[in-house]
Amino acid sequence: MARREWSCQRCHVVLGRITADRLGRDHLRLYAARISAVQPSVASSAVITCLCGMRRTFRGYEVHIEGDRDEAA
Repeated sequence: MARREWSCQRCHVVLGRITADRLGRDHLRLYAARISAVQPSVASSAVITCLCGMRRTFRGYEVHIEGDRDEAA
């Protein structure tokens, strides 16, 4: 499964990674310690707020929030 990093556009910290499932749908796997909010938006999108206050929109299938133990993976 291919992975791409997903970063804040202001402070450049990695907020999570994007993976694709077997059907080719993008999933965003966020690191809980690096975000302050996740707000569902229109269908198949969410607004993610970094700890620095910058907001970024993810357009994909689903957003998952993972604990600190998963950051090293």
